[in-house]
Amino acid sequence: MVDEVARTADHVSVVLPYFNRADCLERAAASVLSQTYRELSLYLVNDGSTDGSRAVARGLRDERVVHIDAPGNVGSCAARNLGIEAARSDLVAFMDSDDEWFPEKLENQVAHLRTAQEQGDPIAVVGCGWRYSDSAGPSKDFDAGPFDRVDILNGRVGGVGTPMLLVDRQVAAATAVFDTLMPALQDRDYVLSCIANGSLVAVVPQALAAVTRGRSDHVANNQRAAAAWERLIAKYGTELRNDRALWAWYHYRAARQLFLAGEVRRGVRHVRPALARDPMRKAVHLALTGVARSKGAAVAGRLVPYTY
Repeated sequence: MVDEVARTADHVSVVLPYFNRADCLERAAASVLSQTYRELSLYLVNDGSTDGSRAVARGLRDERVVHIDAPGNVGSCAARNLGIEAARSDLVAFMDSDDEWFPEKLENQVAHLRTAQEQGDPIAVVGCGWRYSDSAGPSKDFDAGPFDRVDILNGRVGGVGTPMLLVDRQVAAATAVFDTLMPALQDRDYVLSCIANGSLVAVVPQALAAVTRGRSDHVANNQRAAAAWERLIAKYGTELRNDRALWAWYHYRAARQLFLAGEVRRGVRHVRPALARDPMRKAVHLALTGVARSKGAAVAGRLVPYTY
């Protein structure tokens, strides 16, 4: 049944990797399978789980589910790439194993995508609004766009985290994949790879997903974040140099994360380019963070509020 339906133009392949999420995987998968948009397949990619998650996945009784076992614990990016490779449809969406979709998510996104494309916009990626699972309303306002590469590079586009994405592979760059060397910020990098051909990103402003926060097994930490900023600088340096403020901001974020991680010597290498724009405020933040790490960053935030 999945193979027959997947040939239609608007079928959506949903890629959901999981690693040791027996406590929440069924809820995440159920929110996909209960979508009002029924023309979908759910690719569950087991990333080497050892806690019974695979048994939970195999217990799902729905003909639209496809099971993939990664060759060990390969990481979320490689696991998503396995799902992308297996997906047979042009439209691909992504889900995280501890998040939830609201029932109308895909229906709204597919309609938004096709309407924008019919109007002549080369939209390759559609995001959506979201809220935290422990709050009643959206965490922020979301703009619809469309957005280009500079918008994504500067990080001001909300609603393009991994579980919010719907990608049209007929419009996106053919080489788009998740970078397995990105320790964090994988969603930003993936969207950039999708629109490397000049296509655009749009966002459905309505909150269509609930994101879990505070899990102890989330991979975000200062070391990973610092390495991610440095990799983004290495990958997109040519584009970043075209915007002096953006170039300085990426180096500032790399320096700040390295100082928070206690790697001051490595962080110092980013200070000079970081201070190329707004040097006074950045200098206060970096100096206090370098001396007192998270406590210094908190003090700097109160003394001299600063965002890009």
